[in-house]
Amino acid sequence: MIGTTLSHYKITATLGIGGMGEVYHAEDTKLGRRVALKILPAEMAANPERLERFQREAKVVASLNHPNIVTIHSVEEADGLQFLTMELVEGDDLERLLPADGFSLAKIFDIAVPLADALATAHEKGIVHRELKPANVMLTREGRVKVLDFGLAKLGLESPVPFDDQGETALAPSSATLTGDGTILGTAPYMSPEQLEGLPVDHRADIFSVGVLLYELATGRRPFEGASSIALASSILRDAPPPISEIKQDLPRHFGRIIETCLEKDPERRYQSAKELRNALQSLQRETESGLSSSIQSELAAHPQPPAPAPSRRPLAAVAIAAAVAIALVAVFFLLRSQGFLGGPNAPPSQPEIGSEAQLLLEQSRTYSQDGATLPKLKLAEQTLRRALELEPDNAFLQAELAQLLAGMQEEYPQEERREEALELADKALSANPALEKAWLARGELSMLEGNGEAAAEAAQHAMTIDPSNVRGRVLHGQALLEQGRREEGLNQLRQAVEMDGGAITARYALGTALLRMGQLDEATVEFKRVLEYAPGHISAMNNLANAYLYSGRYLEAVPLYHRALELAPDEVAATNLGTAYYYLDQMEESLAAYLEAEVLQPGYPTVQNNIGDVYAKLGDPASARTWYLRAIDSCDQRLAAGGDRVELLGLRALVAAKVGLFEEAISSIEEVLNQTDSASDQPELLYSAAQIYALAGEREHMLEYAERSMKAGYPREEFRRAPEFAAFQDDPAFTQLMVSRFDGP
Repeated sequence: MIGTTLSHYKITATLGIGGMGEVYHAEDTKLGRRVALKILPAEMAANPERLERFQREAKVVASLNHPNIVTIHSVEEADGLQFLTMELVEGDDLERLLPADGFSLAKIFDIAVPLADALATAHEKGIVHRELKPANVMLTREGRVKVLDFGLAKLGLESPVPFDDQGETALAPSSATLTGDGTILGTAPYMSPEQLEGLPVDHRADIFSVGVLLYELATGRRPFEGASSIALASSILRDAPPPISEIKQDLPRHFGRIIETCLEKDPERRYQSAKELRNALQSLQRETESGLSSSIQSELAAHPQPPAPAPSRRPLAAVAIAAAVAIALVAVFFLLRSQGFLGGPNAPPSQPEIGSEAQLLLEQSRTYSQDGATLPKLKLAEQTLRRALELEPDNAFLQAELAQLLAGMQEEYPQEERREEALELADKALSANPALEKAWLARGELSMLEGNGEAAAEAAQHAMTIDPSNVRGRVLHGQALLEQGRREEGLNQLRQAVEMDGGAITARYALGTALLRMGQLDEATVEFKRVLEYAPGHISAMNNLANAYLYSGRYLEAVPLYHRALELAPDEVAATNLGTAYYYLDQMEESLAAYLEAEVLQPGYPTVQNNIGDVYAKLGDPASARTWYLRAIDSCDQRLAAGGDRVELLGLRALVAAKVGLFEEAISSIEEVLNQTDSASDQPELLYSAAQIYALAGEREHMLEYAERSMKAGYPREEFRRAPEFAAFQDDPAFTQLMVSRFDGP
């Protein structure tokens, strides 16, 4: 063919030969441009039905307008040959460019994000690639991604039959009228399980193939292997590939989670759209590009990190039940852990003698753990303090210091082993010296985690007896009284702590959080603003001020605060609450992007998965909504099995079960939660969840009962106005009366 002219295309060179035909470099003599020309196989051109279908679907592919998809210019016939003319891409494909140990993470993002975006555009037009592999993805000389043969694997041939000896499959036509007409080769290592099994295939097959591609780009090897083609097929259908972190330890575990989600055997458990996948990749890309400061990174590299947190055994100050709102707020009351309990710059009144090197490490640890510290800094504080204790393992003061640090971290970053270690350290320190107030504070914090307000109050009183000026002891005492339902006494203790020397940040933050939980939003707003005047970078105060705005319906004021918090410290709490703000602003794309970012930051978080389901429901995509709701139920079950807090998780699970129509199961679960709770009247979020569940189940009387109890306990009525669960009751006279009634309080 070289040197010949086909219509007005002069063929100048061979570019390649594949199952879909031969590809040539050609000159378009009419337009004076260079093109790629693909001549279709004779068996396809010879069958009128297949040719007509091909031409029809090729026109659909040609309609795609995306910078990362190779453009089809025309479908033509000349001299008895059927051919396509396409954009000529100058560069190399990923198969040739891929290093033996994979690309860098930054390079992977440069490839994966535009690839997913290209898929999203095609999928929106009903076009599925079905042949994604490194050889079909090119990088131009300028570094731009170009996807080749888009849709062509789908156009002529669809259903797979067994492998040949080279690990490829011969794909046979799915239409009965086409049976027996030719074959096209699809590359087996990149095919989804449903393709291999001959099951119906949709756009989620491409997402599986992207997962295989990402794995290979990251590690230089494919996730599924086999000594024979049959063994390879078996691996794809049954095996879980080794985590990428075992192959390249420098890759973020969240990136591994993205790949694992793509590679789920069941399409329902994968990302439900390429747009979801793109958003997840972009969120992780932003997180890794913002990163930690170089000094923190070097510290973290020098010392091993603790394992990933295990589920909490106690609600995060009602966070997960609060999160069971139709679109959940995470950590509205989340940070009652009293960040002040994490240590501070002020030394206790009578510090025992410590060696100079250990003293230096102690001071450094306190610097890291000051009020408002983010998780990376808290980890540094822990690591630094452990180094001090290694120097002086029998120093009771250092034992107490580490016990308090670990105890204070448990509310937000729970780990069962560290909780046990904190209690052991506190007991050891107190047996050596009962006058160590930080050991008592650690005990009190641990008692709060177990919901034992009386024991926490007793520990706080011990700490205050040792040092009456200890702000943290006063704060803990106030929180312990609140835990017991003694609201006025608890608030009084917190207000006293605010007036104490050094109470401007720690005590004000605790007071603001308590007021927020009680629904006293204006007063909470004042306290959080004052905290930020003293400590502008206090992430938790920033988040909770935004939460107060959100609960007040001041969404436009909440959004920039959440964005600022995410800039300072990427965190699933701020990302989730940002998604909630956008949800109430009816900006669904922005809401979905924020929730997916939260899912990347904290994979498998059932509250976030529930919220993503709610967005899809609002977008009119019930299938995707149900998929995410079922994921949330599965995550709740996993956390319950791992010993997570039963009240928190069962309450959330009950709500999500109601959303998928499992009403008997939902009602049984929420009643169990209500019966297990000593004082449901002190948990307005729990009562609100019960009202939601009964509303979904259509049980009006029970809905009204729990709606009234929730409002009396201080739950914001704005939630009842905007939550979709109550839409059917907005004109109900009894419900309307509830919305305007005045209650004296619980």
